[in-house]
Amino acid sequence: KNNDLYIVDGQQRLITLFLLVYHFNNDNLTRNGIPIVFSNQETNTLLQKLLSKDPTKNWISSAEQKTHLHKAFKNTQYLVSKVSNTTEIYDFLLRTTIAVVELDSDIEATILFGRLNNRGLGLTDVDLIKYRIFSSISSHSGPQKNDETLRDWNELVSNLSDLNIKIDSFIDSWFTYQ
Repeated sequence: KNNDLYIVDGQQRLITLFLLVYHFNNDNLTRNGIPIVFSNQETNTLLQKLLSKDPTKNWISSAEQKTHLHKAFKNTQYLVSKVSNTTEIYDFLLRTTIAVVELDSDIEATILFGRLNNRGLGLTDVDLIKYRIFSSISSHSGPQKNDETLRDWNELVSNLSDLNIKIDSFIDSWFTYQ
């Protein structure tokens, strides 16, 4: 959409920053709506429940309580409750600078993601395979081949999703039976 950005790297840091700012001053942050939208509707619903001040709308199921988002929300809530000088930390959080790198294609984003994460936290098998495919295609073929590869990858993910199969499970199974 207009100013929406797809986050390739830094999702956890961005969510943590958002939750900290929310817990320090939630009225100001959510006045114009929630500034984060997840690709998964269940996660969006959970975030809305967590941020809701209406007790009739914020019942959290046991499955939702096991999610990373719920745990992050509760942990940041706890940490903020232990802070004595909230104004100073809140002001510091508001001065935080976020670097935004806008790329022209999903291929570039995938390659950048792979380069940024090759020394950090471990990537999933799917992340590594996708990075390897796209970096290989990018260095040996033109932009048209990148578009075809991306279209094929997205079609595979979509077809698996229609069958209620996650790409991670498919990749694991494929390698197991090879």
